[in-house]
Amino acid sequence: MFYPKNISEKLGMHQVIDAALERCDTEAGRLHIQRVKCSGDTSLVSLWLEQTEEVCQIIAKGELSLSLNIDFDLQVKTAQIEGFFYEIETIQQIQDCLRSLQRIVVFSQDRKEDYPRFALVFDKLDVDWELIGAIDKILDIDGEVKSNASKGLQKITTAIKRAERSIIKSSNSIFTKAKDQGLLADTE
Repeated sequence: MFYPKNISEKLGMHQVIDAALERCDTEAGRLHIQRVKCSGDTSLVSLWLEQTEEVCQIIAKGELSLSLNIDFDLQVKTAQIEGFFYEIETIQQIQDCLRSLQRIVVFSQDRKEDYPRFALVFDKLDVDWELIGAIDKILDIDGEVKSNASKGLQKITTAIKRAERSIIKSSNSIFTKAKDQGLLADTE
């Protein structure tokens, strides 16, 4: 089937693209939307429409509620810089994003019969899910670095606790001596 070269303009695609761009949370999403083109492949367009319909059903039924507010492309680029270190907040964002993505993948597998076209999107997704566990070993639920995140940190934490106990013991000894000598008031 032949379409005129200005089919996008005739169909008002720029309005659809502009509306989609307004709803994008990340630069990667905006770039993806800007690359959208019309297709003359009716089977592909039918698939996209069916996937869109299934996503609309999932949202309408409230079966899957997620927010992925992280520019994953930026994080991938910065990860490739030698010597680059992420801030803890960024690591938490990556972990949250991976957990959300994992929930989507599990949902798509569990509900494959109900939403077969939606499941196709995630069938061949290759993600290193062990990264979630690796982050769990380092950060606690409040986003603080765990004292046992590494052997070196564990040694430092143990040494600090030992030093704190020694300081408290010495302080108590000095306080008791000063109190016994009458240098301090009776109230602690």
